[in-house]
Amino acid sequence: MPRTTIPALQTYLESLLPLIAASDKAAFVKLFIPLDCGPEDHDGFLADLSDPGEGVTQWLNLTAEIKHIAAGEAHTVDEDDKERVTFLFEHPLLERCDREVVFVLASNIWRAEG
Repeated sequence: MPRTTIPALQTYLESLLPLIAASDKAAFVKLFIPLDCGPEDHDGFLADLSDPGEGVTQWLNLTAEIKHIAAGEAHTVDEDDKERVTFLFEHPLLERCDREVVFVLASNIWRAEG
């Protein structure tokens, strides 16, 4: 499958990959969460991903999705919009788990939709 046809979105997705490879959860969360999320949301999401129990699985599943999308292995919907793109795909690690992930452009910055 082709990668997204929106160069800035593809660049954003690819900017997350080194953070994933380094397991830099703090930097990842800072770039991933919606811009309208406050410090409490940021800290809560980071704490969830850093939990030594369920956080490990949550991090693996989330990062597998990002890598899958960045590699062009997800079907895109609404790409003509240029400000909101929906990716549809089967989760790369979870059997029979259909996923829908949305990224939005706000203030010229791409982020996951909250």
